[in-house]
Formats: sequence, C-alpha cells, structure tokens
Amino acid sequence: MFDLLAPVLAASAAQASPAPPPAPVDVAQKDAAPAEAQLPPSQTGERPKAPKPAFRPINHDEDYSGFRDVRDANLWTRLKYLPIVGNTYATLGGELRLRPELRLGERWGRGPQDDDGNFQQRSRIWGDLQIEGLFRAFVDLEHATSTGLDSVVAPIEEGRLDFNQAFVEAHVPVGQGRIVARLGRQEIGIGNQTVFDMREGANTRRSLDLLRVMATQGPWDGGFLTGHAVLEKLGTFDDKTNHDYDLTGFHAGRSFGAGARTGRAEALFVSSDRASLAFDSEAAARDQRRTLSLRYAGRRDAWSIDVEGIRQWGSFGDLDISAYYVTGTAAYGWASGWKPKLALRVDVGSGDKNPNDGKIAPMRHSSPSRSPIMATLARII
Repeated sequence: MFDLLAPVLAASAAQASPAPPPAPVDVAQKDAAPAEAQLPPSQTGERPKAPKPAFRPINHDEDYSGFRDVRDANLWTRLKYLPIVGNTYATLGGELRLRPELRLGERWGRGPQDDDGNFQQRSRIWGDLQIEGLFRAFVDLEHATSTGLDSVVAPIEEGRLDFNQAFVEAHVPVGQGRIVARLGRQEIGIGNQTVFDMREGANTRRSLDLLRVMATQGPWDGGFLTGHAVLEKLGTFDDKTNHDYDLTGFHAGRSFGAGARTGRAEALFVSSDRASLAFDSEAAARDQRRTLSLRYAGRRDAWSIDVEGIRQWGSFGDLDISAYYVTGTAAYGWASGWKPKLALRVDVGSGDKNPNDGKIAPMRHSSPSRSPIMATLARII
C-alpha cells in the first residue's frame, strides 16, 4: 500500500512592505468599495462560484474547511460544508462504482475460472465531523458485491455492509507545526503507495486498525504507526481486528522547492509479524518481515521522476527472507488541452532461482494482501 501521500511544502512568510501614507479623506472615500462588496459572497445575496472538486485517493485526506463562504454555490458544496456552530462543521460524501469484468486466464489458468464475465458494485457513504480544528470523528461504510463470479469469491471481491473506516483524531498545534493523533480503523497510503495502499483496484478497499501519530514542521513531516490488520469476511458487520497480524512502522519525508520545480524525499520502515502465512511452494508458517523503502520524487517544469527502492528481510518459519524491489518512472506532461502525460516505467524485483537454498525471496508487502504491483511481481517470479 504506497496511503498517496501528498507533498507537504512549507510556504515561507512574506515580509510586510512599509504601509503607504494615509490618503486624504475625500480620496479614501472616493476609492472605497461599497460595504456590501467587502462582505463574503454568502452575505451579499450573490451566488458564490462553486470551487473545483479536490478529490483525493483516500477520502479522509480531503479538506473542506475553506468552503464556509462558498457553501451556497450548489448542492454539492452544501453537503461538503454543513455548519454546526463556530468553526465546527460536518461533511458528507459517497461513492458508487459499477464495473463489468471479463477475466481471461485468471490466476494464470490455475483453479476455478470465470470465463463468462461478472459484475461488481461497490457503494460507500461517509461522514466527517470537524470540531474547531482540534478534534475529528470519521466514519466510512462500504458495501460491495460480485454477481456471476464463477471463481473463488474472496474478501477482496465481496464484503457486505461493514465499517471500512471509523476513527477519532486530535490535532495539537506546535509552533508553526502540528501533531495529529488518529486511533481506529483507517485507510493508509504512504509515498507512492507501494508498501501501503487502500487497494483501490479490488472491489473492496483495505483498511487497518491502527494508532497513528503524524507531525509536520516546515518542510519536514513524519510519524509512526502501530496496530493490526483487519480480518475481512464476506458477511455484514463481521470484519474484526486480526490480532495475529501485527504492524509497526516509522516514516519521514522532506519537501523541496516550490511552484513548477519541486522535490520530495521519503523513508519508510515497517516491521510485520504474522502468526501464520502460506505460499504455493511452502506450508503455513510464522512470517516476520522488515521492510525499508527509500523514495525520491521530483518535478521540473513539464518533466517528473519517481524512483523507489525497497529491501525486505526477516524469517518465514525456518527460512530466511531476502528480497528487493526497484521501480522508476520518468514522465513528460503537457499543460494545455486535456493535459496528457507520457511516461516510461521500469520495475525490477527479486526472484528465487534455487528453492533449496534455505531462503524465500519473493517480495510481499506488510499489508493483509498484495497490492496490484506486488501481485504482478509475485506471479512473474
């Protein structure tokens, strides 16, 4: 899962220029705008212009605190900013995804096959309560089904109505920075979402039961997380904390530049301990892994690069774990028209040529199941 972590760029404070001498009273009165024009649009009787949607891959990362003066623009803005009292407000959101599928050579032809197609639907509804910018409560319900699927129906294909997310959060200002503590079920995506992601490609999204603490200070940000995976089931309100799958991690990042020339460096370390895990080539055993990821992403005008290297080590039963994964993307984007982008991506992952060397090498990230990138890698090797 690498929850997309948006760059945190520090904006330096502009130095105030000396104030001009006061204008004569008659000139000041002549140039002054009518009092009504200085009021927020919501108080002038004029219909405010609706802002462009700022949707994010993880919905709890969206910020609608600035919608106070534009909430009357349309129904969408009114749902995104529901004033309660003072700076306390609520946000409502939802998603409906309908997807027909045709799977050819599913799992490389192994096991039951779905040769005649299937239909998937995923519906979600969420609510966000923001209390004076200091406290927060977030709930996200998800209902996903697969119809006509002849192969194995796994929790990534179907999950009846259940809590996809449910957490509380506290914000503590520290000088020019901020500390955020979040507790509960939550989606997470860090960096390029290679180690942690929300599993958008599957029919059901993924969340974890965590305590997560995050901090920002100038161009720096980072934090730690600890908790468990979620044991996903097919029924209604039956997902629960998987106490046999522990996770602990630390991450840090720094942003550079501004405008059209920016960069970001990130580091992530995750320790996972799973009581029982089985591979096609190995019987179930305890899986203990350490994962280290180093990433740099930068943009210079129309060009951008994203490079990441991952090293994984640990033990699987009596076997040693030794794996690596490297990915790099170079892209050129056009700013006009539909703003197309042309990119070249290269992925390289470790394999296991000798099954009798006492090692197991295929990369596996530390979340409950593989992301699409890791699944492809595991199948190839």
